[in-house]
Amino acid sequence: MRAIINLYNKLNHDQNLASNIFLGSIVVVAAVLRFLDLGAESYWFDEIVTVYVGKGNVDPLLVGPSYVTPKFGLYGILIHFWIRAFGTTEAATRSFSALCGIASIALIYILGRKLFGKKVALLSALLMAISEFQINYSQEARSYALFELTTLLSFIFLIEFLKKKRRLHFILYISATILLLYCHIYGVFVLAAQNLYLLLSWRRIRKIGVAWFLSQVLIFLPFLPSALPFMLNWAQKGGSGVSWIAAPPLWYPLRTLYLFVFPLRHERSWFSLSLNFGVGIAFFILASLIFIVLKRKKQCVASAKDFYPSTLALSSKKNEIFLLGFWLIWPIVIPFIVSIVLRPMYTDRYMISAAPALYLLLAFCIASLQKVVPKFIYIGTIAILILPGLYNYYIEDVKEQWREVGAYVEEKGRQGDVVVIAPDELGWQQKSFGWYYRGSLPRCGIGTECKDDEAIMKSLFACISNSKRLWLIMRGSSEVLEHFRASFIHEHRSMCLLEHQKFKGIFVYLFEIMK
Repeated sequence: MRAIINLYNKLNHDQNLASNIFLGSIVVVAAVLRFLDLGAESYWFDEIVTVYVGKGNVDPLLVGPSYVTPKFGLYGILIHFWIRAFGTTEAATRSFSALCGIASIALIYILGRKLFGKKVALLSALLMAISEFQINYSQEARSYALFELTTLLSFIFLIEFLKKKRRLHFILYISATILLLYCHIYGVFVLAAQNLYLLLSWRRIRKIGVAWFLSQVLIFLPFLPSALPFMLNWAQKGGSGVSWIAAPPLWYPLRTLYLFVFPLRHERSWFSLSLNFGVGIAFFILASLIFIVLKRKKQCVASAKDFYPSTLALSSKKNEIFLLGFWLIWPIVIPFIVSIVLRPMYTDRYMISAAPALYLLLAFCIASLQKVVPKFIYIGTIAILILPGLYNYYIEDVKEQWREVGAYVEEKGRQGDVVVIAPDELGWQQKSFGWYYRGSLPRCGIGTECKDDEAIMKSLFACISNSKRLWLIMRGSSEVLEHFRASFIHEHRSMCLLEHQKFKGIFVYLFEIMK
């Protein structure tokens, strides 16, 4: 008997060792993918805002939660001190988000293990580690990686509190959720998902109902004084915030779920993308057939019989699945409904807080179906579907090329030229260009308040007086750019277009000014 117990303990220890090695490998892969080429691309517009605000005084950062800019909230405060410590190079500034992304891998493993066990925890960590969506926002000097990290902390402590009812977990949940709300205002949708789940589970948690109500009061009290004025301003017609976001089509939530897992198309052709998915599906089918053929008939029958009890075991995890379903659905659905009914506020990156729930649910499905198809077939299929696109992510430019634009104008500009940036939102486009441009040409911007051709041309002539050539730099949504492009290129006859160059997210035109 003692020998049997020793053998069992040894096997159990070996399994723990294998799990730890696998987890360590996933974290290493995640770290490599997030730090690879971290400073290769120039800052894009939003990151320029991060750097300028982070370089400034910390006092204004204490005002309230972050939204479109990091000027307010937890991320703004942390990046301020990060910049003071490590500088403003692209790699230095983005490394904070990279570390948050790596930490999230460890947290999703912890959460998956608490909910479903090691297998699901490891698979969910792997899915997050190789997701282009996750890598991209872990390589960006913005608040999204921190937003996801605080979301995971909030759910971990929530689950611990519901299971163990300890005061420490109650305090940690409140603290993590306050940080979540101060990281990004869309944290209110995460909190809404938690409250909806608990309301529908009221019979199970009614004994802690008073404590839960108290937790929500303690969470919202420090949050509302700063967030409420912003929300009221946004609700008003013409209020600030997300005026640049277009109304989402009905299929956008499905697009968001796709992006959580699979890479963007970028510069790949539709044929290449279709071929990639075709190969992945073919591998899954062929590998499954080979597996069935190699196994004896009795073993296949036994596996099929084992599958049915494993599906019955789902009922023991219905509360966990229910929680993840709410976590996945409501932070996406609520902003989508608001975008349709009131004003547009839906964009994929703001939905990042829901992504871990999808990875956990997918991992749980794979682990549950391994009686029919082995995990290595699922993992191989995922690798085929994701890795080619991930390779494309690293070889293509995915951020706005302000560095390249600055070098281009600096090389080809000459005395008598003027640089005009349109549209220029409160001078931020000029700051984006000026961050990389080292030349001495005069610069000016045409603000977004110029709504018609007459106002645009009036601002233009104020910029180009006594100039011989005009460098026009345009960045913005397609609708806004088309309006400005029509005014400058198609309608105005006092300027002759000499050349134009398209960069990632930015258009550059050179005009000769006709006297």
